[in-house]
Amino acid sequence: MDDLSNILLDYSDDELHSMAEEYAKGKKNFTREEELEWASILLLTGTLDEMCTKCSFQAIDGCEVEIDENCPHGYYSPMLILGLV
Repeated sequence: MDDLSNILLDYSDDELHSMAEEYAKGKKNFTREEELEWASILLLTGTLDEMCTKCSFQAIDGCEVEIDENCPHGYYSPMLILGLV
């Protein structure tokens, strides 16, 4: 795990979500590697468990997605990225 991932573990779920939204505003395309790192952070911080509990999933760009689908912009559910569904 790199230094950025270790730093992100100290943030709350709300802070992580806000950071992701801000990051998405300035970025047009995310790489598969960025999606995998993002999904891994969601898993490590417990945010993915919270999404599962609420049955409400978000793609990396903030779009609401079904557990096993992608958003209109082509970004996948974190569950798909991690191969959990």
